[in-house]
Amino acid sequence: MVWSTFRYGCFWSLCLGLLMSLVACEDKTSAPISPEAIRAELQRYQNADVQVDLRAAISKGDRRFLRLADHAPNYPGLEPSDLSLVSRYGQRTLPFTEPPIEGVDRTRMVEAARTYATNYNIFLRENVAPR
Repeated sequence: MVWSTFRYGCFWSLCLGLLMSLVACEDKTSAPISPEAIRAELQRYQNADVQVDLRAAISKGDRRFLRLADHAPNYPGLEPSDLSLVSRYGQRTLPFTEPPIEGVDRTRMVEAARTYATNYNIFLRENVAPR
């Protein structure tokens, strides 16, 4: 009796585990982002006032450092010795910096995002850990 109850419980636990795995592997890709939205973000990176954006983020309690979406952690404007600040305050990945980006010159997008993130991270580092 105990053995059959145990096997019955294991069977349903296995079924539940498989179901949860399928849900976790569900395709969560969203609809493609329009080239217009990507161009608008490129314009934002190019025209943004980094200090205004940083003050707005800090006023909301957001002190996360910016990173570009590539395979290795990439925090423009930060030195290796600053990575403890990333651990402490967190990180936020800039949108549209991952390959491939159709309909937009990827080099222009990444360079604009890198310049924005560099300035943002330098100003943020000065705010949270003045040298």
